[in-house]
Amino acid sequence: MTGYAGVLAAYRAREFNRVDMQESKFQAFDQWPHIIGTDGLRGCFVVLIGSLHGAILAHIGPMHIEEDMQGVTNLYAARRDAYFANGEVWVVAGQVLGNSPIGDAPERGRTTIVNKLAEIGLANVQRSGYSFHWLAEGDEPSPEFAGKGTVMAGRIEGKTQAWVENRLLFEWQ
Repeated sequence: MTGYAGVLAAYRAREFNRVDMQESKFQAFDQWPHIIGTDGLRGCFVVLIGSLHGAILAHIGPMHIEEDMQGVTNLYAARRDAYFANGEVWVVAGQVLGNSPIGDAPERGRTTIVNKLAEIGLANVQRSGYSFHWLAEGDEPSPEFAGKGTVMAGRIEGKTQAWVENRLLFEWQ
């Protein structure tokens, strides 16, 4: 399976390097499980530093941005030359029906994250404009990512891609 179908299958089987809230992890795409991801973003941020060869993914809580970004900067410093010579950087903020559950924190948080990334030489930050539409309490969960605040990146059958829920964010060539 390629593309979204492959990422969805890995998610359902839990065959990915899972990043929980306030964690930062690295995944080399030539090593199993070939995919890194997180879900349940709600009001949190994701920082995704990716390349054809690997990715750093951080699930950053809105109240611990400075501390959580330290993990990102440490992982990046340790792997910059081997994996991220031409990496792309994305900041993804979870939202509920287009409105942040935490007031103006998304913009303040994004500014803090962008500044921290600039300190380590990553000034080409891009921002996803995607809003997560959460399922109401008691609703049947979707068989896909919609409503889960999911971000995944990895290599499946030779293609290296990053996804925000069911939308292709980027494909490394």
